[in-house]
Parts: sequence; C-alpha cells; structure tokens
Amino acid sequence: YKNVNGQLILKYNGLMDKHQQAYVYNALGEIITIQNITSDLTVLGNFIPGVYIVKVTENAGFLTRKIVVE
Repeated sequence: YKNVNGQLILKYNGLMDKHQQAYVYNALGEIITIQNITSDLTVLGNFIPGVYIVKVTENAGFLTRKIVVE
C-alpha cells in the first residue's frame, strides 16, 4: 500500500483471482469503497487525511492493513 498525495495504491504480489476485492474502511468502520483487484497495481482512490483499514480478500481468507493518509 502506498500513500501518494492522498491516493492509495495497492501493490499485490499474490496469485491473481478474478474474485479478489479490496475494501477500504474509515476509522468508524464504515465502508468507503470496494474495488476489484484486476492487476498487480490497483488505485483504490483519493482520500482525505486520516486512518483507514484496507482489507483484501484472498483465496483462503483475507489480509488486513491499517493505512495513514497524511
């Protein structure tokens, strides 16, 4: 995950699956966006400064990371 000028870019190194999605939640736990992962680099969107949780679905479960946008 990268924070480039408020933009979250997901870099995915795993095996691609047509059903993989990235969910972005705000600090209150509300879903901000859901996006299909279609390549190894996926732009999740532009975000105002704050703390976000990014959850990526994978074949056997999911991966979750906390991201700070400054």
